[in-house]
Amino acid sequence: MAARVKYIIALLALHTQPYTETAKKHFSENAERYILGSDSLPHITICQVYSSEKVINQIEKDLRLLQNVPQPHFTGVSFIKDKKFETIWWAELSVARDPELFTLQQKVVKIVTHYNLSCLMILVNSIVLILR
Repeated sequence: MAARVKYIIALLALHTQPYTETAKKHFSENAERYILGSDSLPHITICQVYSSEKVINQIEKDLRLLQNVPQPHFTGVSFIKDKKFETIWWAELSVARDPELFTLQQKVVKIVTHYNLSCLMILVNSIVLILR
C-alpha cells in the first residue's frame, strides 16, 4: 500500500505582500519568536486530506478544472498562541462566510470523495485565512 500523507487543498493569495505586511505590522513586536517570513503562503484551507501521491495527483488534475473560483472578502485579523509551543503565535486573517466559498468547498469535497477519501475538517461556521 502506498504511503499516505496529509495534504491541504487551499486557495492561495496571488499577491501575498499585503497580507504578510499587515501581519508583520500587528504581530512582529508581540512574539518572542517571529516566524512569518517572505516565503509564507497566505491561504484559505478548503480541505485537509490523507492521500497517496498518485491519488492526490489525480485530485489536483480535477481541481484545476474548477472554474469561477471566488475572491474572499477579508473581515479581520487575530493572533492565536500555539497550544504546544507557548512562544509560537499564529496570525490569522478572517474572511466572510460567502456562499461562493462554501460552494467551492462542496465541489472540492465531491472531488475528494470520488476517490474514496474524506476531508479531515469541513468548515461550517467560519473560514479563516491562515498565514504560516
